Amino acid sequence: MASANGDAKQSRMFSPLRSLTGWRETVRTLGLATLVCGVADITFVILGMLVRGSDPLRMLQGIAFSVLGRDTYQGGLMTAALGLLLHFGVAAGATGHYALLATFVRPVLRHPLIAGVLFGIYFHFLMQLVVLPLTLIPERPLFPAMWWVQLIAHATCVGPIIALVLSWREQSLMRGAASTGRAGAHAAQVA
Repeated sequence: MASANGDAKQSRMFSPLRSLTGWRETVRTLGLATLVCGVADITFVILGMLVRGSDPLRMLQGIAFSVLGRDTYQGGLMTAALGLLLHFGVAAGATGHYALLATFVRPVLRHPLIAGVLFGIYFHFLMQLVVLPLTLIPERPLFPAMWWVQLIAHATCVGPIIALVLSWREQSLMRGAASTGRAGAHAAQVA
C-alpha cells in the first residue's frame, strides 16, 4: 500500500489523456489549452506584423497558402478566415502532441515551464522540417528572414502556454477532487 505522500505525488502527475472526470473534461482541458495557445501565438504574430508595417490579413492568407497555393491571395477575407482556422488546427495539434508527451514522459510533468519552452522550440523545428514541406508552400531555407521571431513565438506563446494551461487545469481539478474526496481514485487512475 502506497504512503499518503506517495499518493499525493502520484495525484499531481498530469495525464491529460486519462482525465480526472473522463473524456469530457479532457476535451475541455485540451480545448482551453488550444484556444489560449492559438490566441497568444496569433496575437504575437499580428503585433509583429503591425510593428513592421505588414498586412496581418495577407499573413493569414499566407497560412491558407499551405492548402490553396497561389490562389489564396485572390480569396480575400474567406482565405484569411481559412488561414485563421488552419492556425488553430495547428495549435490543436501542438496541444495534443504535448498532451501525449506529458502522458508518457513523466519528467515533463514536474517542470511545465521548462518543458514548455523546450517543447515550443521542438515544435518550431517540427513545423519547419516536417509539416511545412508537406504543404503547397514553396521550399524555403531552414532559417528564412526573421526565423528567430517565429522561434521566440513558439518558445513563449506555444509550448509554455500549453504546458502551463494543462498543468493549471490539472491542479484545479485535483483541488476539486480533494474537496470531494476523489483524489485517491484519481491517483489510482493516473498510476
